[in-house]
Amino acid sequence: MLDYFRRMDHFAVELGAELTRCEPGRAEMTLALVPGHMTEVGRPHVHAGVLYTLAESASAAAILPYGWNCYAVEGRITYLDAVSEGTVTAVARGKDAHDQRSGSCKVRITAEDGRVIAQAVFTIFYTGEPFAL
Repeated sequence: MLDYFRRMDHFAVELGAELTRCEPGRAEMTLALVPGHMTEVGRPHVHAGVLYTLAESASAAAILPYGWNCYAVEGRITYLDAVSEGTVTAVARGKDAHDQRSGSCKVRITAEDGRVIAQAVFTIFYTGEPFAL
């Protein structure tokens, strides 16, 4: 499954994100920040869209290994702090809820120094079909 995401999550790969853990209910994705991830609006910091993409991709990597086709129908992210250099890590946790047709996945993004940069929650919709690689 780790290899699958590394090949198929094209946008996250293009962004430079690296999936380091992928198992049912838990995934971890890191991103070494580069100038292209930054915005200069206000003060230099990582662009909010970069963090959202990291969180959403990590949530998929935590939920799809349960073996059911699904997708996020809603995502809410709270930005708690800013970061402008180093590596950020997204850790996603979610439970299999395919029998309920919808569930959720929570994601926490931290900076290298351990500061929580953002927290996200995604509502997941299950199609009812098995997921096959």
